[in-house]
Amino acid sequence: MNDDLPLPPPEQAWHPLSFEAWDEDCACHLLRRMGFAATPASTQQTLRDGPALAVRRAFLKVRPLVKSEKLSQYDEDSADIRAKARALTPEERQNFLNEIRRKGQQAFDAYAMQWLNFARNPETAAQEKFVMFLQDIFVVARQKVRSPSRLFDYQETLRLGIEGDYPSLTKSVMRSPGMIQYLDLNQSSKNAPNEPFARELFELFTLGEGNYSEEDIKQAARALTGITLRNNIYRLDPKRHDNGDKTLFGKTGNWTPD
Repeated sequence: MNDDLPLPPPEQAWHPLSFEAWDEDCACHLLRRMGFAATPASTQQTLRDGPALAVRRAFLKVRPLVKSEKLSQYDEDSADIRAKARALTPEERQNFLNEIRRKGQQAFDAYAMQWLNFARNPETAAQEKFVMFLQDIFVVARQKVRSPSRLFDYQETLRLGIEGDYPSLTKSVMRSPGMIQYLDLNQSSKNAPNEPFARELFELFTLGEGNYSEEDIKQAARALTGITLRNNIYRLDPKRHDNGDKTLFGKTGNWTPD
């Protein structure tokens, strides 16, 4: 950066652009910030549209990513794979699972390349950059969630959430098998409430530090007990859920995950 060119003050930097300031350089800058590149054709279209219409057009409709059959075919967490593994000897089972993991990694690598090609498309670039932004908030990790199918479904949950409101997206994330596995929500019961998701819910997903207490986390963890996965689908098990009253942010009730 050239030290001879001072930055504008914040109150000026955040003012909307004037009509006269909207030119080809500004259109390119907007496209690169929303997406990953600015082609000549998309730049001219954006220049004609103006910034407001260009942003609306970029997020007009969520375009889903097609799921490869191999992502589910080589998912070691699937009921079919587990059933086949149980029928084998210990040595055969280990060899079988190693092969499933190898092929699952290949399917995941193919999915990564598929996503890169999907994201570089000008029609989906802004959408996918926003998905990346959401992934930095609602974090899951490949090291913990080894299922390529669950990782795909989790990303699709974030993608479809672009069209809705933030509370609905947060609830969808809570129900996602990828997040349930990553923060061990399915291991939380009324006898042993698990706090990681409750903590991330307040600290990272919604409120931020300083806007909740440790007691709020403990009470929220009680409310979140009983979540299970049955055939890779979210369920609330009444026998494992804490049905007692919980006090959260000064309000007392028999709160559930929702």
